[in-house]
Amino acid sequence: QEAGPRRIVSGDLVAFDTDMVGPYGMCADFSRTWHCGDGRPTEAQRRLHDIAYEHVAANMAMLKPGVSFTELTQRSHKLPADFVKQRYGVMMHG
Repeated sequence: QEAGPRRIVSGDLVAFDTDMVGPYGMCADFSRTWHCGDGRPTEAQRRLHDIAYEHVAANMAMLKPGVSFTELTQRSHKLPADFVKQRYGVMMHG
C-alpha cells in the first residue's frame, strides 16, 4: 500500500521499505515495521508479525549454494489463504 494523506495515530503499524546501493555496487533491500504509540499491538497485529516472521525465516532456511530461483519459488513458504489476495506480486528477486 502506498502512502496516503491519513495521519499516523497511536496503535497504527507503519511500514518502511527501501533499497540502497553501497560501496562497489553492493545492493540491499530492507524493510521495517513499527507499532506506534505506547500501547501493545493488537492480537491481529501480532498475528501479522508472526506470519511475516515465519514466512521470511522459512524462505531464508532454503537458501544455500546450488538452489535455483525456480526451486526457491516453487518450494517457498505458502501464505495463509486470507493473506493471498494482498500478497506482493513477486516471491523473490535478486
